[in-house]
Amino acid sequence: MDGFSFSKQRSRAVGLFLTSCFCSLSAPALAAELVVLDGVLIGANDVIVDGGSYDVRFAAGTCVDLFNGCNEQSDFVFQTSSEAIAASMALRDQVFIGTFDADPEKTINCTNPSVCYFYTPFDVINDAIQSHYYGNSSTAIGTGPLNFNLGFAPSFALSTLTHHNYAVFSTSAVPEPATWAFLIFGFGAIGGAMRRQRKANVKVSYA
Repeated sequence: MDGFSFSKQRSRAVGLFLTSCFCSLSAPALAAELVVLDGVLIGANDVIVDGGSYDVRFAAGTCVDLFNGCNEQSDFVFQTSSEAIAASMALRDQVFIGTFDADPEKTINCTNPSVCYFYTPFDVINDAIQSHYYGNSSTAIGTGPLNFNLGFAPSFALSTLTHHNYAVFSTSAVPEPATWAFLIFGFGAIGGAMRRQRKANVKVSYA
């Protein structure tokens, strides 16, 4: 095989590898990674909402404390009704599954055995929180996502209730460790191939 053909094949291999790296970083995971403490669901990582990856934690504090003051739309990760619907559906499809589906008391801050609601706020209008929600019910398939004006002021603490939680989303920051290991291994292999090619192209002449 001549040097040109080998170089062409090497370039093709490098291109395929970089394409696979890009796809592995951009393609969403099939299921969220549930965060469970002592058998209680407290949130999830890598929840896919409209193609983006988010972490979510469930909390029953005040909107003011949990959402950067809770006094304007920009305080929320999801800022439109359609985005909040997508987030609520992601909770239904990726988080409240398996042993945590239809068993509200297995989730943090949910002491009502019948139902627990998880609100994704997207705006505040006239001091009333605008939200969509998912309801995890013990008697039927979970309800929602529905448009729901909580009627609560941002300073109201959901902890005073037995079956309400905020879904506090944040953007997932870094790729998983396995992804980094794949990238490091792949770039190392590319470097090795390039070094071997340089050695193969060295010509030795004698006077």
